[in-house]
Amino acid sequence: EKFAAGELVADCELLLPDGYRVQGKVQVLGTLYDFQEDMSYVRCAFKRLDDTGNLKVKHLIAQALENTIPPNESFGAKSH
Repeated sequence: EKFAAGELVADCELLLPDGYRVQGKVQVLGTLYDFQEDMSYVRCAFKRLDDTGNLKVKHLIAQALENTIPPNESFGAKSH
């Protein structure tokens, strides 16, 4: 199935590493196909999440960013 940018997908579920299931809608922002890996990626924005789901997704993203941005390149840090 193909997704179009701007499309709203209802009844979407995201299973978090702690087992919590975030349910809501997502809006497709764009898609990308990686020919080398033979894999499609869908970039989306979560819509209409409950408060708990919203906080858990924000926390998961913050953790991922902390683990992927080297300390020298984090916001406000300067290397000499």
